[in-house]
Amino acid sequence: ASIMGALTVIALHLGRRSQAYNSLFLSAVIMVLINPFILMSDISFQLSFMSTFGLIALLPLWEQPLKKLPIIVRENLMVTLAAQVFTTPLILYYFGRFSVVAPFANVIFLPLIPMLMFISFIALGVSLIFYPLAVIFIAATWMISETLLRGVHLVAKIPFASMEIDFFDK
Repeated sequence: ASIMGALTVIALHLGRRSQAYNSLFLSAVIMVLINPFILMSDISFQLSFMSTFGLIALLPLWEQPLKKLPIIVRENLMVTLAAQVFTTPLILYYFGRFSVVAPFANVIFLPLIPMLMFISFIALGVSLIFYPLAVIFIAATWMISETLLRGVHLVAKIPFASMEIDFFDK
């Protein structure tokens, strides 16, 4: 993400428009040049690349068909499904599981992530200036994290929340 962001800033600085596909692929090339092993052995790289590719490729296609949904549901559902479509083959290959409830869980819990990141950032900044005040923000990040974890664990307990699918011969 930081490489893609840097490429976007460079493109804008040069007076050019940033193209998401170009930024994604150039970022991947740079990362592979730095460490060629990530291409085949780093699952997080593969999942991140495929989910980002899914977002770039599918979000524009789904905006119109889902426009009648409330915006928070629509955006969370589009992001979840776009990422899931492109990461599911990798997840099946590496982990042999398919989550039936992932779209439902993500629509519910995804709004907590930006809030958690923002408050964590504020907590970090405030802690550098006046730590006692930062404790309030740290407590808020803990509460959001705890809510997120408990909610995810609760959804995971739903019967048949995920299915074992083991048809890849590794």
